[in-house]
Amino acid sequence: MKKYIFIITVLFILANNIDAQQKRSPVKFSSINSVGFLNGQSQTSFTLQSINGIKYKTWFAGLGASLDNYGYRSIPAFVDLRKTFGNKVWQPFIYADAGINFPLYSSALPRKQWGNDANKFYNTFYGETGIGLSKPINTKTKFILSFGYSYKHFSYLNNPWAWNTGWPSSSYLSQYDFYYRRLSIKMGLQF
Repeated sequence: MKKYIFIITVLFILANNIDAQQKRSPVKFSSINSVGFLNGQSQTSFTLQSINGIKYKTWFAGLGASLDNYGYRSIPAFVDLRKTFGNKVWQPFIYADAGINFPLYSSALPRKQWGNDANKFYNTFYGETGIGLSKPINTKTKFILSFGYSYKHFSYLNNPWAWNTGWPSSSYLSQYDFYYRRLSIKMGLQF
């Protein structure tokens, strides 16, 4: 029994010495989760956003997704790039997002009508850029406040014949495109 305790103690000491001598990687996993509002010409709506990626010194790069309720509901999936400046308590940063907007079907524009295809939604472009401030709450968590300009394209093809006969005709198909330009205000936490 004493032999096992001795071996475990020696292994524990060696493991601590090896860990103390290794350099910590400057690349760290980070997650940004925020809530906010999108304000445009026609309405103000609520948004949720989550971005996960890596942080290296003052740079952050990650993949994100959000729930965008402005206009027609959609889920943008995007790449996020951020740069933080200074080493004060409140640190300013800039960010840019670019990706694809995935529309969600709703009762206002149903996918099927009378058993036939009524509307075909298209995946379109999503982008956002802005500035913000971050403040450390503790050693691993930061409070984030950001202001930005957001762009979302929403497009669908309408088949009015789905309401009547179910026989599509290209002369009756209508393409609709909406371009939403909004101001975004978000706050959240970075871990």
